[in-house]
Amino acid sequence: MTENVRDLPQNYQAVLEWARMSSVILFFLLLRDRLQLLTHNFLSLASTIFQQFVASDNASQTFASLKRIHGLMPYFMLKAALKISNPMSMIRSKPGF
Repeated sequence: MTENVRDLPQNYQAVLEWARMSSVILFFLLLRDRLQLLTHNFLSLASTIFQQFVASDNASQTFASLKRIHGLMPYFMLKAALKISNPMSMIRSKPGF
């Protein structure tokens, strides 16, 4: 039993150093995989939006429909509700089922 890692035998210190390096490498590999997945998802979303609103034959009709639906949204009511309430508490609260 030792109180400090520096007091361990050299071979135990080598194992600890190997574990430290392996965990750092594993962390960066996982981070790289997450970034690749995020990039892939973002590109898929961008491709879908481009296809729907620019490249398709009925893109202008789809965009006009989206603008029409957007015009029907009562944003002034949502703005008033957000002024009265606390949005963070609304997000954090659990629904009462």
